[in-house]
Amino acid sequence: GSGVPGEPWRLDFDGIDDVVTVGAGTLAGLDLAASVEMRARMPADVQTRSYLIEWLADTTPPFAGMSLAVEAGKLRIFLGSWVDLVDVQPSSWIRIVAVKKPGYWLVEVDGVTVGSGSVENSGAQTTELVLGAGTFAGIGQYSEHAAFSVPEFRVWNRAPSPANPSVLAPLDPPPSADAPRLPPATPTPATP
Repeated sequence: GSGVPGEPWRLDFDGIDDVVTVGAGTLAGLDLAASVEMRARMPADVQTRSYLIEWLADTTPPFAGMSLAVEAGKLRIFLGSWVDLVDVQPSSWIRIVAVKKPGYWLVEVDGVTVGSGSVENSGAQTTELVLGAGTFAGIGQYSEHAAFSVPEFRVWNRAPSPANPSVLAPLDPPPSADAPRLPPATPTPATP
């Protein structure tokens, strides 16, 4: 991106072989509580399954951990089976917050809750955390790559509080928002 509103600096994934990984077992405590927050430009092809992020406790069913993908025009979360959350438009910018803790899960898109429940299928990060593909086939084996863009991404080993569910929301509205913006300030020289 060019660094202007609507075109932020970002990681662009080609949907072929681009991934960003965090080593297996690096992030402790994600089985107790996990929150993912990202701004992302959805793939141009939202019909074919492509993983936005995945980490797993084990690469066998029920594939506990955190898996977010797009497929059939929907943002989806894996909770032992795929759950459709909300329609997504090709190449659109959205802000996603996904939270899992024992007995609870929640997903918000652009500040609106699009899914929640009590069967969270959470798990420790024993595989790599993979941004841009699935890792369900095993460590170092990536598939169903996403051709998408990510300017901001965070993972926490806790659930955000209701008072502050996000650090992104108050700081930087999604680029799709037509919020008024102040022009850049021009420094005024100090007078002696």
